[in-house]
Amino acid sequence: AQVFGRLWGLDGDAALETLKAKFVGRWSDGIPLIAAPTYAQWRATQAAWQDIPGILLKHRAERTPAEQARLLAYDALLADFTYGADKDGIKCPYGAHLRRVNTRDMLDPVLHGDDPKARTGSSLNKRRRILRRGLPYGESDPANPTDDGEHGVIFIAICASLSRQFEFLQQQWIQYGLDFNTGNDTCPLVGNHQLDPKLPATKHVIPADPSGDAPPFICANLPNFVTTRGGDYFFLPGINALRMIAQGSVDPT
Repeated sequence: AQVFGRLWGLDGDAALETLKAKFVGRWSDGIPLIAAPTYAQWRATQAAWQDIPGILLKHRAERTPAEQARLLAYDALLADFTYGADKDGIKCPYGAHLRRVNTRDMLDPVLHGDDPKARTGSSLNKRRRILRRGLPYGESDPANPTDDGEHGVIFIAICASLSRQFEFLQQQWIQYGLDFNTGNDTCPLVGNHQLDPKLPATKHVIPADPSGDAPPFICANLPNFVTTRGGDYFFLPGINALRMIAQGSVDPT
């Protein structure tokens, strides 16, 4: 972060937070780089939405219509965006975790065309979508991180097809860089990074705005940030199966 900060003219927290955001595609509070590309814009966006935590503490029935509208607008800020206006990855790098796991319109074959209405990126992306939730467990001190002890994140994903959705994301978009013009580079956050000196090292390229003075930054020889300790597949009945169970027409056991 210090080297990155010197090259980009960022100090302390600004350098660290920007570097982390360029890995993930979002700032540490979830605001996407597409909405706030720079550290200064992120802080300004935070200030503009500083009422959101207080609204969330209220019970839904206690919220005013204006507060409910604010929450909906904030949800749109976090999730309702595309990459059509960031075709070169200047705001959010091509290889960033967020851009890999939900490509939105990024892989649209006519993304660079002159007619936005002709783009079909969402239809190409929807068949790969998953519902996911991360549940932290155990205790860890952010000021003194360690791999010792029982702590981490339980990742839960729900999908209709393991091969077309979850496994495709893991094998193709996270572990394969050519779809994102990043060669052999895997996802900088959860990808498997080659540590064998005989094999090409994994890196993450952070493009620079050509209108500025900062150079592109290459994060080379990335370590593995995630260690998988285990996993299971659980099969849930679909809507029709639940209906048949409720009707007593099938034995749920």
